[in-house]
Amino acid sequence: MKSLKGGGWMGLIEDSRKNRLLAGLRPDETTSINTNRPEEFAARVVGNYLRVARLNIELFDLVIRHEELAPRTVQEVVTLFGLSTISNAKIRRCLSYDAKSEHKTPYVANCEAGTSTFELAVEREVEKHAIPEFCELMLSISQKCRK
Repeated sequence: MKSLKGGGWMGLIEDSRKNRLLAGLRPDETTSINTNRPEEFAARVVGNYLRVARLNIELFDLVIRHEELAPRTVQEVVTLFGLSTISNAKIRRCLSYDAKSEHKTPYVANCEAGTSTFELAVEREVEKHAIPEFCELMLSISQKCRK
């Protein structure tokens, strides 16, 4: 939720040309981005990332779902790219930190449903703009795996 307050690509919400591109809107499309609703913009951008991944699925050698991120998965990536092996203990230690924290704060999974009005608004926008693309991406991945 902290990311929605600004910075990174969220800082582009005020740039009407760039925010449309990030959100996956075509130049001729009449839909506009409501800059007063960062949760909608964020959900549209995530949905667009998922759409781009789905449209380019053949280019990916490996797709990792966040919930599958474990030492075994990291070792698969190391092997795939021919990198030096890393101990599982070191991987576990690295995965135990919040990647967005500047001070190596321990990672805590936050899987509870929205509790604030803002979180509920984020969930509604994600259900509208990102979940359909996520489902399509998962279907594309399963079809790729069958080939």
